[in-house]
Amino acid sequence: MSGLMEILIIVVIVLGIILLPGRLSRQQDNTVQKQGKSGGLKGWARLAVFFSILWPAILTFYLRPWEGHWHMFLSLAFGPLAAAWGLFWVFSGFRKKKG
Repeated sequence: MSGLMEILIIVVIVLGIILLPGRLSRQQDNTVQKQGKSGGLKGWARLAVFFSILWPAILTFYLRPWEGHWHMFLSLAFGPLAAAWGLFWVFSGFRKKKG
């Protein structure tokens, strides 16, 4: 059970690193925002980020990398994510050139 707690602590730390700077900058920034395009994530991007966190979490419980299957866990958990985000990055670059 200690392996599960270590993984959950790592997830909390990563989420804190991602979410905390945005919250702190909102508190310090009292300027009026321009109307128009918002800089936030769209629905599909939010879904992709959610599944990028959910996929390794599910594989963690299924493969149990702390029992010695960490090579398979790294390749199955982060290989497809790297390929998907890489394709997204390439296609979004082509889309920006056309606009």
